[in-house]
Amino acid sequence: MITFKIMDGEIMKALKNFKATAQAIPKEEGCLVKWILEYEKRSQNIPDPVDYRELATKICRDMDGHLAANFN
Repeated sequence: MITFKIMDGEIMKALKNFKATAQAIPKEEGCLVKWILEYEKRSQNIPDPVDYRELATKICRDMDGHLAANFN
């Protein structure tokens, strides 16, 4: 399990807090990765930060490629 907490940057102008947690759950072959995004918007008019789902997917694919290249 790994947790990312964003404390500064452009996104924090819209959010009071933002935390992303990735948990690898072992399966017979490989793992299932579960992401949990926790955030609090500064106002209801601000859209949900859905672009971070794409970032989470990219991180998983990059880690998968790294692990496959180094441990197979």
